[in-house]
Amino acid sequence: MRVLAGRGRVRRCLILGGVLAAVVAPSATAATVDLPATQEVTTDGSQIVDCPRGSEQCLSSGERILARFDLSGLPVGASITSATLRLEEWDGPYGGTDASVFPITSSWDASVTSPSALFGIGYDSFAASPFDETNETVSEVIHAADVTSVAQQWKAGTRTNYGLIIRDAQSVARFSSFSTGTTTAILRIDYL
Repeated sequence: MRVLAGRGRVRRCLILGGVLAAVVAPSATAATVDLPATQEVTTDGSQIVDCPRGSEQCLSSGERILARFDLSGLPVGASITSATLRLEEWDGPYGGTDASVFPITSSWDASVTSPSALFGIGYDSFAASPFDETNETVSEVIHAADVTSVAQQWKAGTRTNYGLIIRDAQSVARFSSFSTGTTTAILRIDYL
């Protein structure tokens, strides 16, 4: 291998049988995956909150949704370029909810952790992401929060993946399950 310099650029080349051949690195292919929450729960601190339709999470003043996602299915060496938490609203304020998303900082399990412990679980308040509301179809209102930095840290192993907490709503919103499964929260990841 020789390094050739020319006009301010350095090129790596191979000499094969007297023929000069440039070494070209393979280009990365972009991909998108929707990861459903592997665990999610809504609590008001005294109980686990069940919504009327049973397959959704409620969020109103004084309630919090916790959701955990498994990133282990991403290819080894994948580089996350974007990560968005998505919730589909089926009933709510339609004009935006003032909820924010934070990365959770301690372990939890909805089946064994008490509602009061879930409600008071630690989170990183400096890594908040606000929700933005978009209408993807006439009947579909999506609340989305950019959590790219947090997901990149999870993938790199620099932040432990305990999931996300959605809190601080001052008005009632109910989020339904996506058609892709029975979970409410979806983490959409774009990666190379």
